[in-house]
Amino acid sequence: MTSTHDRGRPRDVSRRTADRIRRRDRGRCQQCGTRGREVAYLEGADRDELLVTLCRACHERRATRD
Repeated sequence: MTSTHDRGRPRDVSRRTADRIRRRDRGRCQQCGTRGREVAYLEGADRDELLVTLCRACHERRATRD
């Protein structure tokens, strides 16, 4: 997984894109449904459709799994 800034987004994702993804996902983790702020790629892809919002716990689980 791409390393993440302290702002909860991959380094190569602009703040504007990350905000758009969070709005699209209504601020909810796409894994467990709780409130989420982290934006992450699915399967390392780089298209907006494959970016998701995750809570910190789900993001950390994914990061340790990858």
